[in-house]
Amino acid sequence: MQPIVITAHLSNGFASSDRWSPSIDGILAYWHMKSVLTDAEFAHGCGDSSNSAEIKSLPIMIESDGFDWWYQCSSPIFDVAAVNISHFHRRFDSLHAERWMKKKRGRVQVQTGQHKNTRVSVSTTITDRIMWFVNGDRDRIMTLLENCEHVGLRRGSGNGNVKRWDVSSGGESNDRAHFYRPLPVDFAKNNNVTGPVTHWGYRPNARDNRNRTACVMPC
Repeated sequence: MQPIVITAHLSNGFASSDRWSPSIDGILAYWHMKSVLTDAEFAHGCGDSSNSAEIKSLPIMIESDGFDWWYQCSSPIFDVAAVNISHFHRRFDSLHAERWMKKKRGRVQVQTGQHKNTRVSVSTTITDRIMWFVNGDRDRIMTLLENCEHVGLRRGSGNGNVKRWDVSSGGESNDRAHFYRPLPVDFAKNNNVTGPVTHWGYRPNARDNRNRTACVMPC
């Protein structure tokens, strides 16, 4: 494990729902799970986060705080040429459901859970590259990224297209990998890290509530 800088060179920017995404540990976790699971297991795992609750085998150094842990990798760093914010609505298709569930009784919960109706805000950031500072294994990381051609949201619309990946030396130390990232509140306080606090998935699988807690976010 050594300090490195991972750079995704982009064709046309990327889309995200917040300013701390995409996370490099999330990207690597996706490709790691794709490499160790069968296609059927991987497809099932994407719909059921409990099957991959904790992904603790990535080629990134682990930060430990008591029984808690997360990966030593920064939030994305990028220059911004322009930002466009758009919105779309995600709604449960009740008419389609009625067609296939005529003989079943019950109610689909659309206020919470996977079928929740919601209005989603997506930012499209125009930039030519994203960088992450990481303490990790360069060769193993490059192997995981070699098939990754897109990052961020709305990839089907052409966002986040990766022209190439670079992984270079990060020098002798990599404090940004330690501290320029979402950090559990107590750890951040003990290390004099300040910033806005939000409930956040700070390690993969970020969708699982066991990997979410109040975090101080990088400014």
